[in-house]
Amino acid sequence: MDDFESWLRECGQKPKEEKPLAADTVDNYLSRVDKYYRLTWNEVGYVSYLEHEHADAVATMLKNDEIRKRSGEPYAEATKRREMDSLSKYFYWLYDERGEKLWECEVNFDEKTYNIPDYFSIAERQQLRDAVLDYGSVPAYNDLTPDERDRWKAHIAQKLGKPKSDVSPDDWEYLNTNYKWVSLLWTALDAGLRPCEVKRARMSWLRLSKGALFIPKEEASKNRDHWEIALRSETVDALREWKRQRENIAKYDDTESIWLNRKGNPYNSKTLNYFLGKLLDEIELDDENRDLKWYALRHSTGTYLETEMGLSATANQLRHKNLQTTRRYTHTPVEYRQEGLESI
Repeated sequence: MDDFESWLRECGQKPKEEKPLAADTVDNYLSRVDKYYRLTWNEVGYVSYLEHEHADAVATMLKNDEIRKRSGEPYAEATKRREMDSLSKYFYWLYDERGEKLWECEVNFDEKTYNIPDYFSIAERQQLRDAVLDYGSVPAYNDLTPDERDRWKAHIAQKLGKPKSDVSPDDWEYLNTNYKWVSLLWTALDAGLRPCEVKRARMSWLRLSKGALFIPKEEASKNRDHWEIALRSETVDALREWKRQRENIAKYDDTESIWLNRKGNPYNSKTLNYFLGKLLDEIELDDENRDLKWYALRHSTGTYLETEMGLSATANQLRHKNLQTTRRYTHTPVEYRQEGLESI
């Protein structure tokens, strides 16, 4: 597996052109192939390399829903195709490195279908922008009684990841003027940041004098091109404030990451969804029958930007090379359709 991993990282996207795969994609491929190694060992015993017959058996089991999620639910068809893509990549490595025969999956899965995700309306976007200004804030230090301060000190200690005895009035001031959350959410709304992009975001990406975020292709989600993403003036101001605050926080001394959680780790899908869920609770947004996860921010940006500026500008902002991909991210908002109805 070490040789396979090295190959993926060095030339896994286009071996002939020696184009590497993105780090997250490599991790996904390795995880899936490792899973099927273990399955094969359980079924037929130890093998050094997977054979075509092993891959054929996996494909059949997936088709028949004999391989399922940990929850017991069957995989979606799109997920099954990704599982097979990983095995195909594995056998392409064996072909490229060892001259083995290529493997072709003979099991047909249903045609590609795309789930239309939920997205935030213009009004909801503004509610989120407003709510994050107070996210994590605490009452003013001088407005609290000694007993109340003691309770809040425990809360602040947990939030900042420090001993309660070390909490000072400066920590109260910090929490009430913390631009980390504001800059994170506002940048995500403007740029439609994927969770992996929040995780990878570097200070070198900031082009604040130009009002933009620059993602070099070697750090982009799909490793295809450099991207320059427009930001609102308010977002630029928030990033400037966060950049100033960030310089005084010890856990950022040895990292270029723009945002870290209280444990000093980059954010991921789970922690970002937790943060978003807290904001939704704050604004008491009615999310019944709606799947409002982090990607809803991205789809919201695509929906409204396409309505205002067209498909090409939206593709650039969302970092899509293929306009067909962007079309899946855009929908005509109900309020625009209502205006259309009024006009006729």
